[in-house]
Amino acid sequence: MKHTFLYQEGVWKANGIFSDENRQDIEVNGQMDIRHVKNSWIAESFLEMQLKEPVQIMNRYQIDVPETEQPFLSWTALNMALGPTKGHFVVVGDTIFSLFQTSDGQRGSESFRKIDDQHYHNKGFLIENDKVVSCWEIGWKKNNAE
Repeated sequence: MKHTFLYQEGVWKANGIFSDENRQDIEVNGQMDIRHVKNSWIAESFLEMQLKEPVQIMNRYQIDVPETEQPFLSWTALNMALGPTKGHFVVVGDTIFSLFQTSDGQRGSESFRKIDDQHYHNKGFLIENDKVVSCWEIGWKKNNAE
């Protein structure tokens, strides 16, 4: 299966639900801009939590360019909320899985399931000291007005 999310340049819009450690659901929306440059793929994103005073979380992935059509990609990121983070994307059929760990020892996982070339469904969670800190469920839609 050929993936369009991450594997092709583009702008993706997001909206969904973020749940904090108290299981309070918070509406989120945002955007991810994916660019392929010479030695890496760059994915810059923000998610805005719709609170009384909106909170925006920014993230910048740098993804190692695969040498072949391998289903395994290493990445590093700088996330405003989590700090430096390292992880891997692994493609299995219609889903791109991600495993990651922060420099503070938090760890998590998320998946991006392909619905079609323009839509992905994302679910994930973050764990600290064997306790779920947050989880999320987000729909990503490719912006065709690029």
